[in-house]
Amino acid sequence: MSILADTLINIGTKANSTKMKYNRKSFIAPNSIDSMSAIHCKVYKDGKAIARLSDCHGSIRWHNQITDPEGKQEMIEKLDNAINELLKFRNHIENVNI
Repeated sequence: MSILADTLINIGTKANSTKMKYNRKSFIAPNSIDSMSAIHCKVYKDGKAIARLSDCHGSIRWHNQITDPEGKQEMIEKLDNAINELLKFRNHIENVNI
């Protein structure tokens, strides 16, 4: 099983759903009955991109306007750096002896 279990959100007829080009939510610990940890990513038609990583204690949110090249590149850089640091942390946890 993958690290993230993909679950598409049913956005139905919410008022802002027609303004979205991308809307995806994946639960990070899908087999846990105690965790609602998730990553939720959206791109609106106006070019606003949001990535939110959350658990039951809080969340972090990255956002950028991706209609211009600088904003798009900055969002990609934020995501790439977060992914790289999380992979390093995962590697450490796999190899640490406590």
